[in-house]
Amino acid sequence: MADLAAIIASETHIQEFFSELPSLTYQYARYTDWFNPYLEKQLKIYGEGAQASNVKTLVDKIQTLLQVYEGYIFEKEGRVGVAPAEDKVIKCKP
Repeated sequence: MADLAAIIASETHIQEFFSELPSLTYQYARYTDWFNPYLEKQLKIYGEGAQASNVKTLVDKIQTLLQVYEGYIFEKEGRVGVAPAEDKVIKCKP
C-alpha cells in the first residue's frame, strides 16, 4: 500500500485518474476512500506488541503521502481553504 500511495502522490494526472475511479461498493464515493479506514484498522490491530512502532511508522508514511492526494481532491472540489483534517464527516449507524 505504501508503493500505491507513493505512485498516487507522485503526479497530478495520476491523482486525477484515481480521483475518478468509482468505488467497489456503494459504501464509498471513490476507490481511494477505503484507504484511511483500513490504515486506522491496522493501527488498532497491530497497535500493541513488538511490531507497533514499525506499523505506526509505515502508516504515518502512507498517510503523509495520501495527504498530498487529499489536497488535490480538496482543490478539485473547490474546497481550497479547508484542510483535509478539518473536513467534517457525519457517520450514521445502521
